[in-house]
Amino acid sequence: MLINSPGGHVESADTIYDVLRFIEPEVTILGTGWVASAGALIFSAAPRERRTDRNHWLNAQEAVAYGLAGRIVDSASALGPNV
Repeated sequence: MLINSPGGHVESADTIYDVLRFIEPEVTILGTGWVASAGALIFSAAPRERRTDRNHWLNAQEAVAYGLAGRIVDSASALGPNV
């Protein structure tokens, strides 16, 4: 299950939490983005070893190496004369 939630209706989250704790199949929960309030409650339904988060932050050099950015702009003049 993927969770990306700033929160929401607590009673609905309680129901999802209860179902995840009740069913027999093991559920793995991946928290991505913002997992807060009611979303955090649902995230906590899985045992600690079956939940993970995607808090991977890259600095500028890592983003270039990973391919998310083409280059690092360190000044306005590096953008060219039309900026």
